[in-house]
Amino acid sequence: MIESLSSSLLAFLLLAASLLASAHILLSKEDVRAAIGWLAVVWIAPGAGAFLYILLGVNRIRRRAEQRRRRRLGDMRDRPVDRGPSLTALDPRADTRFAAHARLARELTRLPLTRGNSLRPLIDGDEAYPAMLAAIDGAQRSLALSTYIFEWDLVGRAFADALARAARRGVKVRVLVDAMGSLFVAPRLRRLGVPARAFNMPSPNHAAFLNLRTHRKLLIADGRQAFTGGMNIRDVHQRAGEKPFAARDVMFAIDGPVVGQLMEVFAEDWQFAGGDVLVGPDWFPALAEQADGAVCRAVPDGPDKQFSSVGWILESALATAQEKVLIATPYFLPDLGLIAALAQAALRGVEVRILIPERSNYRVVGWAAMAQLRPLIEHGCKVHLTPPPFDHVKLTVIDGYWALIGSSNWDTRSFRLNFELNCEVYDASFAGRVEAILEDRIAAARPLTREAVARRPLALRLRDRAAWLMSPYL
Repeated sequence: MIESLSSSLLAFLLLAASLLASAHILLSKEDVRAAIGWLAVVWIAPGAGAFLYILLGVNRIRRRAEQRRRRRLGDMRDRPVDRGPSLTALDPRADTRFAAHARLARELTRLPLTRGNSLRPLIDGDEAYPAMLAAIDGAQRSLALSTYIFEWDLVGRAFADALARAARRGVKVRVLVDAMGSLFVAPRLRRLGVPARAFNMPSPNHAAFLNLRTHRKLLIADGRQAFTGGMNIRDVHQRAGEKPFAARDVMFAIDGPVVGQLMEVFAEDWQFAGGDVLVGPDWFPALAEQADGAVCRAVPDGPDKQFSSVGWILESALATAQEKVLIATPYFLPDLGLIAALAQAALRGVEVRILIPERSNYRVVGWAAMAQLRPLIEHGCKVHLTPPPFDHVKLTVIDGYWALIGSSNWDTRSFRLNFELNCEVYDASFAGRVEAILEDRIAAARPLTREAVARRPLALRLRDRAAWLMSPYL
């Protein structure tokens, strides 16, 4: 009798857990494929499936971020959108199709366009690191640094020493490193007298956050000069280092009003990590427009949002394309929406060129990417495989006018799992400079033809498709 009651009670509890988990899935998941997948897990393994969903499927980071925003910053989504002037008001030469896109990006980011921004590309660590270190040494009031990887090598120690010198001379320094990408760096910096925090430190209470990282790369000196792009702080990005030159990349030095938007992103991240409130002219000085500067907007994105802002912005920008699209990314695992947008652009007669590394630093990611290239090539997109060293650059240019620079890769990790930071730029002169960088890479790359894809052995195609099944988690 007791065994029968115990069995009945256990069955009731398992059924209740499965029903509650199913209700949460139906009410919270926006992607129907994710919803179906989790429902299958919950009901195929009653009890265990619900436990796995609670552990891995609930986006606690979004709820935690919203709670901290409400407590420290107020509800950001309730804040009125600062619409600012339209693109055509800031740049009368802008095509109306880009003006429509700019309105969409404004509503997604809740940030206005800014005019008069100067952006200068810095190729690899040989150009970027000296400029960044000079900005740190020249700072008089404040320094804000955020990065995913801060390696304690030749480059990392140079940055740590420069930050410590700045702190000793009275500069307000704040450093935010990702807890997984740079696990032991924050304590080392604090021992040098540098205020530093680790973003989203894993713990038994939130082990599911292991994949939800800050992938943003940002340095701001005196609230006036910013550096952003895709480059981490590590020796492999420069030729004259202790380690072999292993990863090419680009950072951008930025002056102008958009720096204030970048500073807002850092200030919110710093508070999210438990830091103090950053306010006042030391962090947010008045910013003058630069002569002949570009129209820009910051594009922050992260898993605390219902959908990927940068993903939607890229889809919208691709829809505006009429002549040429250039894309460079180290990891190419876009969702069906972006694949369709690329294929549709090519079918409209747009020249679509995609640059990815010939040899990925993560083999499975490279295999999965290869599985997605065939339909794009068959619809007219052109793929170029860049030779070693590994090409870590993340750049997009459309019709020689619109560009996206920053930290986002074309993959699910960037679009849904990481906190990312990009800038969209509306300026023909700047777009031309970015195009020149990409054209140089195309000249050295190997085209991946339709014939080469068709000749791939069956075993490799099966391997690639098997890896592709894991693409939502890569």
